[in-house]
Amino acid sequence: MNEYLIYTTPTCVYCERAKNLIEEKGHKYNEIVLGKDITKEDFYEMFPGVTTVPVVVLNGNTLGGFQELTESVKQQILKG
Repeated sequence: MNEYLIYTTPTCVYCERAKNLIEEKGHKYNEIVLGKDITKEDFYEMFPGVTTVPVVVLNGNTLGGFQELTESVKQQILKG
């Protein structure tokens, strides 16, 4: 079973889209909210050079943001 972890912020439209896409494909995810579950500083340390959310992690490997998630659907990495 694939394990999804999504780093988000409360007002992020693309974060909502990413969560919805994962759910539409029949998967579950765990959400980490910046400023609530993790500090922004810790986020930047974990993902050097990344300045936007969402950040999707699949089975411990950073997949990327919403665009990379949609590409994975096209490549059928994220199957429903």
